[in-house]
Amino acid sequence: MILNPKWKFTKYMLVKWTGLWTPEVDKQLKLLIELRWIKEDSATPFSDTSYTVNLGNVSIKWLIELISSL
Repeated sequence: MILNPKWKFTKYMLVKWTGLWTPEVDKQLKLLIELRWIKEDSATPFSDTSYTVNLGNVSIKWLIELISSL
């Protein structure tokens, strides 16, 4: 997610790309939401819930700069 901070990710996408089990992805998403590292975008009746990197978080901005400098 940090490599593409402007993308919106669904839980299904994260399960497929990471190879983790759905319960583990749920657990990690809840933790990242609590830390305010990601934001949960509410689902509409016709779409799944999506998750985005919280670009308003200073720690995330620093982490993005660090990773992009590597």
